[in-house]
Amino acid sequence: MTNHPGPPLAKNAIWYLLASVFLLNAGAQILFMYTRPRTPNPGLGKIFPLNVHGTVVYLTFWEHLITGGWSFMLIGVLIVLSIFLNRDALKP
Repeated sequence: MTNHPGPPLAKNAIWYLLASVFLLNAGAQILFMYTRPRTPNPGLGKIFPLNVHGTVVYLTFWEHLITGGWSFMLIGVLIVLSIFLNRDALKP
């Protein structure tokens, strides 16, 4: 009987999803760097700073979530899930 550590489709999907989230996060940061104000604008809710290689722009709460919290949590969850699915391959 062959020992399969996990469904290969699930492993590949996790890596594709991980790469997609990372690239979308990077793309959003670059987009925001060129299209968002460089001074806070409380009237529009753009009060959350984003520092991209020394360029500081101000985002709304939801834009801040896109480039910060949820995407990095999702990347962490995907890495842990990938390690879990590949745990048999990691055994000596």
